Amino acid sequence: MSAAKLPDDPKSWPDDPFQLLGVDFETDPRDIRRAYTRLIRRFKPEQYPEQFRIIREAYDIVLMHIGYLRQVQGQLSLTSNEESPDIDKATSSNEDRLAEPAKSEPVDSAPPPPLRDSHVSDEFERIWEEVCDGHPDTAYRRLLHLYEKHQEYEPIVLALYWLLKLFPWVDADGRRPLQWLLSGLSRNSPNDVLGELYRREVDADPEANLGPLFEQLPDDHLTANVDFLCRSRWQAAADVELWHVIYFDIETLRPRVASQNQILWAFLLVLAIDYLAWSDHRNAIHWTKMYVKEIDSLPDVHIPLGADLDRLELLLHLSAHWRVLWNRENNRFLRLIRQSWTRSLDEIQPLFWSVLQEIADKPYECDSWFRSIQLEAPTVLLQFGHVLRTQQAWENRPPYENENERSVLAQRVLQFVNHIKLDSYSRVRLLVLEFCLREHLDADTIGELIDASARGDDYLLVHDRVFLSNAIWEDLPLRCVCLANRLFWS
Repeated sequence: MSAAKLPDDPKSWPDDPFQLLGVDFETDPRDIRRAYTRLIRRFKPEQYPEQFRIIREAYDIVLMHIGYLRQVQGQLSLTSNEESPDIDKATSSNEDRLAEPAKSEPVDSAPPPPLRDSHVSDEFERIWEEVCDGHPDTAYRRLLHLYEKHQEYEPIVLALYWLLKLFPWVDADGRRPLQWLLSGLSRNSPNDVLGELYRREVDADPEANLGPLFEQLPDDHLTANVDFLCRSRWQAAADVELWHVIYFDIETLRPRVASQNQILWAFLLVLAIDYLAWSDHRNAIHWTKMYVKEIDSLPDVHIPLGADLDRLELLLHLSAHWRVLWNRENNRFLRLIRQSWTRSLDEIQPLFWSVLQEIADKPYECDSWFRSIQLEAPTVLLQFGHVLRTQQAWENRPPYENENERSVLAQRVLQFVNHIKLDSYSRVRLLVLEFCLREHLDADTIGELIDASARGDDYLLVHDRVFLSNAIWEDLPLRCVCLANRLFWS
């Protein structure tokens, strides 16, 4: 259902999460995200907390179901293709034959890859039918037996996870669902399904799911998994301020990584600082300083990790500025700044839109506050500007769609500029702000159109012989308020 068709009362909403979002199993993930975004724009968390919770849960369920279905279908499709009869292969196109990998000679000492054993997928499908018939305990026991023989067959691990998640009593040995995800990750590189499920498990209950991990991973899978696992674990640990988890993980990894792969080790130290640097806890501060010093002492990492080290330097300034503001007032805007450093834009969408709504509701108050932030903690405002521009690029909605619209808009902007007195920028910026809010434009577009249409005209000079377009470009509070307002109302 669309956002417009949903009634305010969630009791009248469909129970099926797919119907709630108005999507199906064939819907592209980007369209699912757009449907979710449209709903949460209407049912904002501060105004409709229960509706927002239901929409978020439906979104999570849809993503999990589609991810799992596509993973299993992909594996079964691969198996089916590899085990197809020779007559099918003979009728395939030349392009298909060219795309087939070369077959290596059999090696007696190596067991055949599990996916090439046709009975595995057939047996897996028969077992899964038992689940659908209402016999999860029997299916679980048979899957355990199948897993013992084919531990690299990932759909088995995923099926064991979901069965134990839905029917916790089926495992006589008391395993937890997370253990099956770790089994899969220990034998495979992280992918969309295994990785996302693991991340959600540790997010849901960090204290229960952030026990010792890396000593369980074999060396041949450690390098492929360590980046993803560290991000997932350390994000969850930082959310509940379990800083010792990050320290213990680093110290567990030190003997296995530091001497063997110096670049990877330096990258992990930078990643640890990404989370520790935001804390005022004395241990987190101590570990941050210790890891920065260790990175500086590594001689061969500064060129290959140049961009990461530049980002680290910015983080140290940003987190110091952020803590000054956070210790005075912990609001949604500052939570967004912190989360935007370590989380993807997709993950912080609800918080992002709630901040944009506050700016759209109180633009002049926010402009005043942003101006004070620029004086006291300028890197915080720079980070917010970066988040806004990232969202703008993701939505890809220009203020005009063609040259004709651009010309019309440029005339309106110049007409506005021609009717104001450019004597004092403090007065002019207020008029520019009002114009941007009224027209739902961002200040960058105003400056760009002025620059392109009347560059060099003396009447566009403001105080100290500065062109109006340049003054707007240097006014970060104005640009942030106008862009936030435009994104919210677009």
